Amino acid sequence: MFRQSKRQAAFGGARIDLPDNGEIAPDAASALCSEWLARHCEQEQLTMRCQALETHLFRDHNWCDLSEAQRASLPEAAEFDAMNDQIIALHDFNREQLKAVTDLAATTGPGLVSKLSVALAIVLPDENEDAHALLRSILKDLEAAGIEPGRARG
Repeated sequence: MFRQSKRQAAFGGARIDLPDNGEIAPDAASALCSEWLARHCEQEQLTMRCQALETHLFRDHNWCDLSEAQRASLPEAAEFDAMNDQIIALHDFNREQLKAVTDLAATTGPGLVSKLSVALAIVLPDENEDAHALLRSILKDLEAAGIEPGRARG
């Protein structure tokens, strides 16, 4: 059984059904954004590992002075290439999925927080410091109000 939110009862407006137990059922935006953010996190972790390996290859093996055959003979080369391929695949897939995230309506507070988290991930602080700070502030405000991805104020 679902009930009307207190804000709806007082002011009318768009209906968001809340389960009677006070928990908000996850919406499709939450799930899609969670998947997007997990891939984004994996991409960032792989990028850091790849950068560390690249630094090692340049520093310890004079990577830029090696021929293709010499590079291929290094055991680290296969790992480096595999990480690069995975980073590119994750990036490309998330780029394609961003349209789906954009088009999918968040129907719950946690869904909205999830979409804002995706926005925060793609608005980099060194590219747009003010927009990044604004998104981070909005997410903190929502957290203070008890609205977080997958959770609702009970």
